[in-house]
Amino acid sequence: MNNNYQVIAFDMDGTLLTTDKKISADTMRAMQEAVEAGKQIILSTGRTDAELAAYREALTDVRYGILESGGLLYDFHEKKTLDNSPISPENVLKVLELSEQEDVLVQVMSAGKVFIQKDDLYRMDHYQLGYFFPLFSTTATLKDDIRAWLREGTLNGTLQVEKINLYHTDTDARLRTIERAKDVPLEQVFSEITSIEFTPVGISKGTALVKLADILGVPVEQTIAVGDADNDLAMLQSCGLAIAMGNANDNVKRAAAVVVADNDHDGCAEAIRRYLL
Repeated sequence: MNNNYQVIAFDMDGTLLTTDKKISADTMRAMQEAVEAGKQIILSTGRTDAELAAYREALTDVRYGILESGGLLYDFHEKKTLDNSPISPENVLKVLELSEQEDVLVQVMSAGKVFIQKDDLYRMDHYQLGYFFPLFSTTATLKDDIRAWLREGTLNGTLQVEKINLYHTDTDARLRTIERAKDVPLEQVFSEITSIEFTPVGISKGTALVKLADILGVPVEQTIAVGDADNDLAMLQSCGLAIAMGNANDNVKRAAAVVVADNDHDGCAEAIRRYLL
């Protein structure tokens, strides 16, 4: 096993964050140890920059983020976008059409911000998303009619969208959408309990990790990636060492070289100390 890893990329929800959406004290200590040793900590998440606001104080040593599932590379210190990969207007409209065939909550990610429909904020339990209410209520920009806003901005060219999530009422509804979307030329990944993430073809946490490693001048073989869910698979397949959390699903554990403790028992601290340091 390579003993010269320089970069570790952490998924957020289910990985760096505990079940109650916090970063443990020991994980923060381990991250500080890594930075003091000259290593890079990278966030690799489906979240936007706006959705990370609550963690800025805990993550002051983290400079770079792979956001929106690879759709946006961001420098937190300089507060600037390094690279973005928008969905084509044609494909935005195709996802919009899919959203109208099921009862779904539409979440749009654009330029580091997140947008949802105002009345959906108070129906999040309906989409099995109640645990995200504190996040959405403090970070999302609310639209009276998300579909009308998305359609108008797409058609008049004023809106670039890197990612769209469709949150369904149950997994059967999600499967129906996936079946309808089989000819839509976008990456389609399951996340959370009922969500499908749509991003441009060829854009993922994995492609973004390769791109960011190149920007940093680090061979991708010297990177570690840590995750728990299917939307982490591309990242785990692209890095030098793939690590699964103890709470990861079976797909992730099969893709990983090693498994660490779960997200409530400092698995990320273990990954840093055993494999990065």
